Amino acid sequence: MVYCLQKQEPIALGIRRIILERLDAIEQDLTDETLDRDKAVHNARKTCKRLRAVLRLVRDEIGPDLFRRENICFRDISRRLSVARDSFVLIETLTMLDAQYPDTLPASFVANARVQLEERYQAVWHRFWEQEGVIEDVLREIRAARVRLETLPITGDDFGVFARSLRRVYRRGRRAMAAAYEGEGVPHAFHEWRKRVKYLWYQVEILQDAWTPLLLAVAGELHALSGYLGDDHDLAELRRVLLQNPTAFGAESDLSVLLALIAQRREALETAAYPLGQRIFAESSQAFVARMGVYWAAWQAESDVVLQTASDSQQEPPVQERLLTTRQAAELEQISVEQVRHLIYSGKLAAFKLGGRWVIEREAMEQARR
Repeated sequence: MVYCLQKQEPIALGIRRIILERLDAIEQDLTDETLDRDKAVHNARKTCKRLRAVLRLVRDEIGPDLFRRENICFRDISRRLSVARDSFVLIETLTMLDAQYPDTLPASFVANARVQLEERYQAVWHRFWEQEGVIEDVLREIRAARVRLETLPITGDDFGVFARSLRRVYRRGRRAMAAAYEGEGVPHAFHEWRKRVKYLWYQVEILQDAWTPLLLAVAGELHALSGYLGDDHDLAELRRVLLQNPTAFGAESDLSVLLALIAQRREALETAAYPLGQRIFAESSQAFVARMGVYWAAWQAESDVVLQTASDSQQEPPVQERLLTTRQAAELEQISVEQVRHLIYSGKLAAFKLGGRWVIEREAMEQARR
């Protein structure tokens, strides 16, 4: 199951294919008795988020009412599954924190805290799997959604199908980042940013074949950023649960140390996320979408050329050999970086911005030389 649009695939067919394959994946995960329960629920939740990202990508094409209905459907499914998954993540988070700061907490305190979290986890899972019939309800919702989405109304077949929606997601990601760092570490603000980052990550993956080497790298950086923010959120949730019933977890002095470690680790994660976020959200939303539109147009034009020259065995050089930074271009031409930038600003040298930095294709340098 390929989570991206493919060459010469009509947009309507491609989007429907991606959606239906994700729905099949959820059903398979939740009905596979050989799959670990936590893994099955984790996979299903991730797939719901991918489905919401797909719907957001075609939001302006399918209309607000249809988008709202299906987005709420998958949001609610994900929330129902999150209760079970989140209780398990707290145990993992405590284990990770203890490993990152060895010998800082008494072993007896960590062991008791883990027992408390495991008892909470077991109680949630018993209710989730055996009493409430959540899985059966989710499967019914998924099967009903499949019937509805088999005929998802998409009539456009160019980049305009995505442009406004992609601009909205990128713009909201930039704003959420600013809000997170202006909010002085408020967990909710970082969690909101993380949601925007994940939508953009999944949407870049859908469009990745427009320029695979570059967009796969961008998706990888978005994945890394989402990882920082996800760990930050898990630590904030662990802190919240600890403070709900602090006396159950052990001595107050030991709990204070654990809370301090959580704060220290969260600060480190948020510090690491900042420069990565700066690079990813360096452009205006308009510039980002314009650049993605150029990639799409070039990819579509390339499809026809590839068909006409299928017998040509000469392969295109890797992307890292085709692109130059301003410093590399200056060294190649034996001029200063300032002169390269002057050529760009004067329109004599074609270039584009990637992560806030100018990038030049070798072919453009050769054309400017002529």
